[in-house]
Amino acid sequence: PLRFVYLWTMWCERPADAHQAALWRFSLKDVHTGERRGFADLAALVAFLRAQMADADAAGPDEGSGRTN
Repeated sequence: PLRFVYLWTMWCERPADAHQAALWRFSLKDVHTGERRGFADLAALVAFLRAQMADADAAGPDEGSGRTN
């Protein structure tokens, strides 16, 4: 099966102004390549993951990223 393996990190950035909302940030690190991608919000992270799945579906079961474990 085709697999994508990421290390997911999330953290909260609190603005100096206590009246502003805290911001959650996200990153994914591809454990095979070491490539890291940062995301400003959860919607951007989910959009990336959906695109990964769509690309894998379009490539077929034995193609795509080439990551099979």
